[in-house]
Amino acid sequence: MNSKGAVSRLFSIIATGCLLLAATPEASAQPLSKDQVTCVNTQNKSGSKVEKTQGKENFKCVKDATKNKLVGVTAEECLTEDRKNKVMKATDKTIDLQGKKCSGPDAPYGFQDAAVINQVAVDEELGIAADIFGDLDTAPGIFDATDALEKTQALCQSDVINKAEKVSKTIVKEFTKCKKLAFKDELVFSIADLEACVGADPKTKIGKAETKLMESIEEKKCPTVDFTNTFPNGVCGTSATPAEFNTCVTERVRCRSCRLLNGIDGMNADCDTYDDGVVNGSCAHCGNGFTDPGEDCDDGNASNNDACLNDCTAASCGDGFDCTDGSCTSGPGGGVEECDDGNASNNDVC
Repeated sequence: MNSKGAVSRLFSIIATGCLLLAATPEASAQPLSKDQVTCVNTQNKSGSKVEKTQGKENFKCVKDATKNKLVGVTAEECLTEDRKNKVMKATDKTIDLQGKKCSGPDAPYGFQDAAVINQVAVDEELGIAADIFGDLDTAPGIFDATDALEKTQALCQSDVINKAEKVSKTIVKEFTKCKKLAFKDELVFSIADLEACVGADPKTKIGKAETKLMESIEEKKCPTVDFTNTFPNGVCGTSATPAEFNTCVTERVRCRSCRLLNGIDGMNADCDTYDDGVVNGSCAHCGNGFTDPGEDCDDGNASNNDACLNDCTAASCGDGFDCTDGSCTSGPGGGVEECDDGNASNNDVC
């Protein structure tokens, strides 16, 4: 099977977190130019590098903390200390490559500014550490691998963050491969086509990374630890069994990785379904149908012509979108709008 056939086949299968694409592009389909594709691919690759670098910092900080090797910083401070400036170098490269590879008109989809990409990549990676541990400096914190009584817990903590970061790295890497190949074979016509690559796992590399995480927790490093004592401040700290803890950590990593990809490419992939297969508000993101902290609203659709815009802010007069749905209250008398040109002038048609 040639590469185009492989991608077509991949896109026709609903894999974990992978959406089904239409057989033919919509009438409004808009393929990107060659230069725009180069720009989008470059920005995505740069963002994945930032993600990978911050992920390594997360692991090294926890590992060094378990071995009492941190100097001048606490475990929590270490996460953002960037001790060897590797994260800074990766973020600087994102900015530099945008200037070199994105000099033409911005792509209508798939493009995000370097500053946004860097911030999202770092934030979601730090979020993985926060989900697993909470604040690393809050008691009991990181255990001491040099202490015989704490060694098992310390090794468990270190290996969980290591394997979790490898899952995240693999999800991002497989997305990048899928998207790059789809662009190459001219199969991308809209943002939905990019979203379809989230969770794509044709060679089961994501599955294998998740299996290694499961084996670490359930069989090798953590099967005898008390999770309520070892990870009490994390999202998964109430887990009663290794299997329950593994499920929780895996779902949190999927959620963070999906949100990261959404941020890097300006997508709205369904992270709420991708993390655990259910629409239940477990992975907060705009578009999941649940009003999460920081959102005015979330109606779960992409329309900008109803009371809730697709960025999860409430529609208002002057936002540039005609609110014409029955749910609208921003028009005259609290109903629909007759027009909305997004400016404050009273000397034009609106």
